[in-house]
Amino acid sequence: MAVVGPAGGRGGGRGLFAGRPLRAGEVALQEMPLLAWPAEAFAGVCCAGCLRLCAPGTAMACPGGCGAAVFCSETCWLNSGGHDKLHHPPGVCRGLKMLRESAASVEERDAARFLLLAYNAKLYHSAAFQQLWGLVAAGQHAQQVRLQSLVELVHAALGPQATASVGEATALLARDGANGFAIMGPRKEDGERQARGFAIYPALAMTNHECLPNCVRYDDFDGTDRTGLFPHSQAPPNNMLLQLRTLHALPQGEELLLGYFPLDWDLEERRERLAQDYGFECTCGRCRLEASWESNEPVTGAVGGSEVTEDYLGAFCLKYICPDDDCGGTMGPLDGSDVCACNCCGFCRSEAEFQASLNE
Repeated sequence: MAVVGPAGGRGGGRGLFAGRPLRAGEVALQEMPLLAWPAEAFAGVCCAGCLRLCAPGTAMACPGGCGAAVFCSETCWLNSGGHDKLHHPPGVCRGLKMLRESAASVEERDAARFLLLAYNAKLYHSAAFQQLWGLVAAGQHAQQVRLQSLVELVHAALGPQATASVGEATALLARDGANGFAIMGPRKEDGERQARGFAIYPALAMTNHECLPNCVRYDDFDGTDRTGLFPHSQAPPNNMLLQLRTLHALPQGEELLLGYFPLDWDLEERRERLAQDYGFECTCGRCRLEASWESNEPVTGAVGGSEVTEDYLGAFCLKYICPDDDCGGTMGPLDGSDVCACNCCGFCRSEAEFQASLNE
């Protein structure tokens, strides 16, 4: 459904394009992760095998004894133990135990979890490592970590055959930063959400950014889907399947574009994060329009052959931003239906209900 091609300079050298005409809400691409790991802050409740959040009192401590990972079930632990898997003992397990006993910062622990998996893949799953190495690297992603100590940790855990170096570790972290997907945890009472973990989806990572995207991502890590988007069994590891769905119908050859941030972020927030994490400045029609508000110079830009006017931007935001002020999710259409579903909270709304809300 999606094909790789030159991206035309939207922050990267490659992009995804519709291989045929796509309906609104159709799955353009779905993929399982190459690597996935829990964030340090969620290491005690997020399954190291499938990133599912464990109910209170149900998390199983890693039988390998690292003391730094839990699993949602024994089956998930067993599935994560092979040479080409996520928690291969004794190497990764040994490294996590050393990490738990170290004085590393939270940022260094998150980086170390990724590097242990990346170098484990280098040793035992060269095809996966080459896929990771082939991803675009951008931005600055290693400024707050002591890379030499992380390289020493990798060597102590996996052995000198890992041939880790500061230069290579820096390059790997840049690939993680530019291509990794944050898997969000539940919303707190104050509305804040933190990343429970991170995952690398190599094909989906080629989707370039647009502030008025034509696609939206969906996942169902906890198996709580209420929209019918994931009709098949979501038992681990299938719960890690990530879908890219179209917001509206797209012709063959149209580039598939994804918003890297919530649609309700303002211009300053988007520009700061794009420069920091991806190393480019977005000049899409929305950004130029919003910049014109500050300069008082009328500017429009083309999106899909239409000018980005204030009316277009307003209509887009009303239709596709979740109406829950504390959510920040994107309302995407369900294929073959007039219902839109939020990719964050699961709220559903029919087209008739949307029109009624506009009238109100």
